Amino acid sequence: MFVEKIDNLKDFFNQMEKARNKANASVEPWQAEMKDGDHFIRVCDDLIIYGKIIPLEYEEDRHLYSQPHMKNARWSMCHSHMCEEGEPGSVHVAFMAFKITPEQFEAAKKADWPNELEFIYYNILNMSRGGDA
Repeated sequence: MFVEKIDNLKDFFNQMEKARNKANASVEPWQAEMKDGDHFIRVCDDLIIYGKIIPLEYEEDRHLYSQPHMKNARWSMCHSHMCEEGEPGSVHVAFMAFKITPEQFEAAKKADWPNELEFIYYNILNMSRGGDA
């Protein structure tokens, strides 16, 4: 995790914009197409997160997410072995490592949201030991 000291609000918003632009530049076509109901895996440092993109409840949120700077943000319910019940939040699609099926998501849930990449490769993503998908 990268932590940077920011002394004023203007610098804070400038750093946010730079980070968003960097993330936007790395979006793959499949990530840009992620929509409500889609499931994904995100790897964040040493934590594996399982997410489902969920509809926005409030008109104000729908208005916010329709703004150009939010084009790659998705409102999601995310689970991990540290937060099994899930937590809602905004996820930039560039940080979605894999799109998974609802069945793969349920398999992860039944396995108590495993945090081992090897388990995910072989049991969730069904990759062979040779690395084929």
